[in-house]
Amino acid sequence: TLVQRKFDANIITKSAAKNVASKAISLEVRELTRILWDDVLDEEHRRETIALFVYPAAIAVLAYNIISNFCFGVEFVIAWTSFIQKTGISPLGADWVEFYRKFQDYHVVVDNILLPARVAAAIPLFGIYYNIVETIRKRLPGGETE
Repeated sequence: TLVQRKFDANIITKSAAKNVASKAISLEVRELTRILWDDVLDEEHRRETIALFVYPAAIAVLAYNIISNFCFGVEFVIAWTSFIQKTGISPLGADWVEFYRKFQDYHVVVDNILLPARVAAAIPLFGIYYNIVETIRKRLPGGETE
């Protein structure tokens, strides 16, 4: 009907407008970043920016990764033991596809449920990990310079 076609056209137009606006904002952010990084900041200020934002962010990502990998290992062990309990044999001697399905079931459910807990656990780990990285950095040649 005519009403349905107008409704569909309106949805398509809104979707296209959002897509164009999103691309424009993305290009604008990249251009502003380029101007700030290349034209405004000199080499000393670039190093300060890296030290203040990029370096701690990288350490935060690594701290989260430790927690995430630990959770992945726990999920793998749970899937392994439940597969053994269900089939009575190790996944090494059985069908890997079936084990992988079991593991993916645990991974999808547990991973999403534990995401806030993983982030919360990574926050105190950040300080510990930051101190470890700083200690190693200071012991390396040229690490004492700030």
